[in-house]
Amino acid sequence: MSEANTLQVSLSAFQTWQRCEQKYYFSYVRRLRTKEPYAAPTLGRILHTYLEFYYTGLKDGLTPTNAHLSAQLQASVKYQPEINSYVNTLHLTGNDELAKQMQDLPALAGRLTNRYFEVRGRTDAERYEVLLVEEWLKLQVYRDILSTGVADLLTRDRETGRLSLWEHKSTQNVPENAVRLRDFQTMLYATKLKWLKDYQVDSITWNYIRTKEPSIPDVLKSGELTKRKDLDTTWEQYVATARVNNIDPFVAIYYEVKERLEGREETVFFPRYEVEIVVSEAALMNDYIEEAKRIKQARADWQKGVSKPIKTIMRDCDYCEYFKICQAALTGGDEEDVIRMKFGGST
Repeated sequence: MSEANTLQVSLSAFQTWQRCEQKYYFSYVRRLRTKEPYAAPTLGRILHTYLEFYYTGLKDGLTPTNAHLSAQLQASVKYQPEINSYVNTLHLTGNDELAKQMQDLPALAGRLTNRYFEVRGRTDAERYEVLLVEEWLKLQVYRDILSTGVADLLTRDRETGRLSLWEHKSTQNVPENAVRLRDFQTMLYATKLKWLKDYQVDSITWNYIRTKEPSIPDVLKSGELTKRKDLDTTWEQYVATARVNNIDPFVAIYYEVKERLEGREETVFFPRYEVEIVVSEAALMNDYIEEAKRIKQARADWQKGVSKPIKTIMRDCDYCEYFKICQAALTGGDEEDVIRMKFGGST
């Protein structure tokens, strides 16, 4: 089978297909990319790059501190030119608010990665042996279907010897556990690592960086710090705010707050969830192959004009970058006009 006739299906493409055929079509067939920069995806790429270089540094024998500082520098060098370009363009088009958000990203990324290092990264260096970082995996799963993807991180626990495949996630709000339990496709990477690299992976570790920073607690008219139960912050931030305002946070009136907020760096802002691999790899791969065949057939039908991608209309559509295109189609508007205005890439 020639390379031209081989369909490459990445994990992200596969998951996009399962959510919505129309989104898959715009992303992976027409390859539409928005012309407008957004702060959140750029921040996510910076953080992911930091994690890549940090764990690579550990793998290469750097001390944790040197690996951390080197990773911060390399992530900054990689994305600063792109950010500068975005900021200039946004100012020229009058979008000063987004320009400010983009301009502030390097400082935000620095604060987040500093906290990650103190909360997670430093102890990771002691606990885990880093085996693979950003490992590109290509597996011929059918005669004309190539499964592709990148494994973020593979580690061995120095104490137990267990192997865990990591998925790095940056998000404003960490999703519920049900989302991870439904994400069986991530476990395909574990199957690939076994077949391609002979690694028997024991678990999947979801490694989150919450991009929303801890809230600064209010100082009340009474001179005390607020003790609201819905404070979205950490004990570390609470103490720092108290000291700035010459308040002693270690007195009895704050004991309940301390008990409630302690440990939230680990449980709320940098949480980790480890899930044992208990699914059948044969059944998982079979489902993947069958679905990939459907993708290949659908693409062929779209090209011939036999059928069109199906739009999956749901509440999450509001957050889809292609929502305006679908909205135009559903209301009798001009889809191609929306694409010309908002997107680049192949059409």
